[in-house]
Amino acid sequence: MSDGPTSTLILLNLPPSILCGINLLPFTTTPTFLGIKNLPAGFHFLFTSPSASLSLRDGFWFHIPTTPTSPTTVFRKWSPEDERLIPCPESEGQAFVKAKGGWKEVYEKHLTPYRQSA
Repeated sequence: MSDGPTSTLILLNLPPSILCGINLLPFTTTPTFLGIKNLPAGFHFLFTSPSASLSLRDGFWFHIPTTPTSPTTVFRKWSPEDERLIPCPESEGQAFVKAKGGWKEVYEKHLTPYRQSA
């Protein structure tokens, strides 16, 4: 699951203006947001909620290896029926990135850097 310059999380078809967060940092998505880059090694928790006004959240844990042989890319896609992120095959994720202009385009214009504070 590599090809990105740093470890990344790519979120396919995530609607704009939903509540999203990684670890303890929440934010609202934008139309250009496709994921998070520069993920440090370790365990991370990503959560979403269809509305910032709802307290219902859905999320998943994922792991970035300490010494990967190449950067790790985690792909998830939004399920409109369930209003949550579900696992995504790497081939589907790679095709999504290609359709968005390729890794360079996605990395530079559509991924937000990982932060630990606001």
